[in-house]
Amino acid sequence: MACRRVAVVVLGGLLAVAAIACTKEIEKPNNYAETNTSKPPTAGGDTEGGFPDSSAADSGRAGGDGGDGGACTDLVPVGGPVDKIALASDPPASTGGTVVDGTYDLKDYTIYVGISGVVAPLGITARMTVRIDGTAKTIARVSELTTAGNPSTTAPSSSTFSTAGSAFATTDVCPLGGGKSWQFTSNGLNQIILIDPGTREALTFLKRP
Repeated sequence: MACRRVAVVVLGGLLAVAAIACTKEIEKPNNYAETNTSKPPTAGGDTEGGFPDSSAADSGRAGGDGGDGGACTDLVPVGGPVDKIALASDPPASTGGTVVDGTYDLKDYTIYVGISGVVAPLGITARMTVRIDGTAKTIARVSELTTAGNPSTTAPSSSTFSTAGSAFATTDVCPLGGGKSWQFTSNGLNQIILIDPGTREALTFLKRP
């Protein structure tokens, strides 16, 4: 443990707080190895079809930097950027619901690190936009991740999806070969929360008017 100056900036608001605090690295629960087989938190999640994955190198683009969504989608990431925040708790239970058609933007990006973890920003920011077509059962998405001190990476993709109870499963069609199983909660109006049970990351999206 070491004492250092910590600056916390709340993006999208007007509040900036500077303080001197004793901080420590985010800790895993004592039984992490036995109870959690997922990888530790990273900037990009896993490589199996999740929103912040599908690296720019294989995201199905014909060229360019992918800022326009490339060959997989015409979406661009807007809003934010949103800080990825660690919370010292377990993910909330997902309840499913009706998935409403529309275009959604990321409003909250949280990783639940268990009761032994530390609440803190992780030096990672994200912009993500998804477009859901419930009739065709398709979801297009584009994410832009930035880690402090590094250039942003943009990853477009498109998938089919299915729901059963609180399960939300995607199968990537561009680029081919990926898939993902999420848990989800939708209020049936303008919000959907996707939780990765492996990485314990939660993405909250709000629908555009």
